[in-house]
Amino acid sequence: MDDIHNSIVVGFGFADHERLQFTFSAADLARSRTLNDDWLEPTVTICAGPFSGAARVYLNASDFAHLLPQVQRLYTTLRGIATFESIEGQVAFTLTGDAKGHIELAGFLKDRAGGHNSIQFRLFFDQTDLPRSITQIEALLRATVKRSRE
Repeated sequence: MDDIHNSIVVGFGFADHERLQFTFSAADLARSRTLNDDWLEPTVTICAGPFSGAARVYLNASDFAHLLPQVQRLYTTLRGIATFESIEGQVAFTLTGDAKGHIELAGFLKDRAGGHNSIQFRLFFDQTDLPRSITQIEALLRATVKRSRE
């Protein structure tokens, strides 16, 4: 979804289960940004088997700008690691490719910055799910860059 009037979702894993998902609200995306202020407050949801959790986190749009080329390289080579870590330390994960098309996503989600409550997760999927994630990250970055230039 390119339109900032809609929420934007960035997800990793399967579409309906075994998934890490960031949901950015239209209001959050509509806020003006500068190069020094690219804060976002998405809801992050993790679904792993029968377990699930969600938390609002603070992160920077630039966190996804750093992740994008790593995920693109992982999709192209099917090997290596792509790493995401939010500046507030509320969410972090790695995507690891085994060169055979299998992707492992491992990380954690904390309920608040500096909080001690967290959920750790490991999800497994294949590289055919990565193009959707890449497209979603690109849509998020277009929406946030567009607002920073207005």
